[in-house]
Amino acid sequence: MADRHHHGRAIAQFCMLAILVALVTVACQFQRPQAEPTITLPPPTEGPIRVLFVGNSLTFYNDGINYHLSGFTRTFQTGSVSQPNYSWQDHWNSPDTLRAIREGGWTHVVLQEQSQLPVINPSFSADFAEKLSGEIRQSGAEPILMMTWERQDSLDKGVTTRNLWNAYSALGQTLGVYVVPVGLAFERAQRSRPDLVLAESDAHPTVYGTYLAACVIYGFLMQVSPVGLVYRPADMSAEDAAFLQQTASEILGLRDR
Repeated sequence: MADRHHHGRAIAQFCMLAILVALVTVACQFQRPQAEPTITLPPPTEGPIRVLFVGNSLTFYNDGINYHLSGFTRTFQTGSVSQPNYSWQDHWNSPDTLRAIREGGWTHVVLQEQSQLPVINPSFSADFAEKLSGEIRQSGAEPILMMTWERQDSLDKGVTTRNLWNAYSALGQTLGVYVVPVGLAFERAQRSRPDLVLAESDAHPTVYGTYLAACVIYGFLMQVSPVGLVYRPADMSAEDAAFLQQTASEILGLRDR
């Protein structure tokens, strides 16, 4: 009887140990850091770079990403057909957008989707991204998808940095289109400088966010670190501009000049 009791207790102890091991294993899996996203840069462009931005208020706020991009260097010629609340579907149905793509002689066209759709309705975004990318390639330009940034008022819908990156990178792979990781740069900057507000809760960028986006796109297309660029908005300190330039350089894996 004593042996049976001892045997039963040993089995119980073994079961408890097995459960503890399983729980620790699961906890370790949840705590394991995610791999850093792999950023692929497009091939260098010979001659002048001409960039058209196709987006909405996330692109045209604060004078527009194209305005700040042009401030960095005369190498860039830029344009924009960004309209309030526009999605890629709206741009596909817009004669003005299609005319700008076909007649502009652009080297690159940067496509910025409505900030929630790539996560909450990825197949919808993919359909119009494919149509626009085909039109862009037919015009002789290279389509670029601009990953946007986390929306604080839509976290319950899953509009997080990680989900946005997964959606944009998957779409880029499907279509064979490069993705410029602006949203990843936003996340990195906010981790380092939570005091520096890059966007409102509805994702509309402050001038700091727009400047950071321009820095990322500059480095992405030029394959040269934006660190050391002289231009910055008049109301932005040299320290803040340098921080944003450095953040863009790090997210792209570029060496400082």
